[in-house]
Amino acid sequence: MSPVLVPEPEFRGVEADLDLGDVRLPYWDTRVDGPAVALLHPHTCGGTVWPYQHAGFAAHGYRTVSYTRRGHTSSGPGCADGVPPGSDDLEALRAELGIDRVHLLGAAAGGAYALDYALRFPDRVLSLVLASSLAGIREPGFVAATRALLPDGWSALPVEFRELGPAYRASDPMGARRYAELASVRGATGQSTPLTGGFAALAAVSVPTLLITGGADLYLPPPRLRELARHLPDPEVVVLPEAGHAGFWECPEAFNAAVLDFFDRHEGGSGA
Repeated sequence: MSPVLVPEPEFRGVEADLDLGDVRLPYWDTRVDGPAVALLHPHTCGGTVWPYQHAGFAAHGYRTVSYTRRGHTSSGPGCADGVPPGSDDLEALRAELGIDRVHLLGAAAGGAYALDYALRFPDRVLSLVLASSLAGIREPGFVAATRALLPDGWSALPVEFRELGPAYRASDPMGARRYAELASVRGATGQSTPLTGGFAALAAVSVPTLLITGGADLYLPPPRLRELARHLPDPEVVVLPEAGHAGFWECPEAFNAAVLDFFDRHEGGSGA
C-alpha cells in the first residue's frame, strides 16, 4: 500500500504558552468538546508537527493538545540540574487546561515521555499509543540492537532520510521537504523519564496500549516492535506497510484511522 498524498491541513486551534516559572512552553489546543488527546512530539520536532492529527482528531470529536517540550525549537531550557522530569510538565499542562483524563499519543522519543506519564499518573490516563517509539527502554541488549541497525554517521544524514520511508519520499517530495522544515532540530536536549529504563516498565503499564510502527521504519522495524509488545500486558499492534519512522505524517489517514478506532474503544480507560 503506497502512501496516499494528503495536503497538510491548516491548524485552526488556539496557541498559548504554559508558564512554568523557569520556562514557558508553547502549546496548541483545538478546544473541541470531547475526550482529550495529548500529542508528544519526536526528538527532532516540536509541537507544530501534528497538523494532520489536530485536524483529523477534531473532526472525529476529540480535543487535541500538543506542546513543545523543554530544549526543543523555541522552548528552553533543556536538561540541567534541577530540571524536572518531562512528565511533570505534561501534568502541569493537564492541570492548567482543566483536563480530567487524557489519551496519550507519543511518537518516537515522545513515547518515552508518554510511557513515563502513564506509569506515574495512571489514574489520569485513558489509553496509551506509542508510535515508532523505543519507549525510553535502556536494556543493554535492546540498545545494542538499535546501534547495530544504524550505520556510523547516521545522525549526520538528512532527517527526511532517517525518519521518512522511501515510498513517501518518492511519492510526495514536497511533503518530505515540509517535514524536514518542521524536524530541523539539531542539538535538542531532553528531560528525564525516570520510570522508563527497563522492560519492567512496560510490564507495569496498567492502561490500554497500542503500538504502531512502519514497515520501513529504520529505528523500529516490525520485529523490534513485537519485542516491545512481548513485555506489555495486553497490547494491540499496528504496522503501516510502507511508512518509515513518521507514520503520523507519511500516511495520516491510515494512522489516524487506527488510532481513533483504538481511542473509541477505550474512552472509559481500562474499564471500557
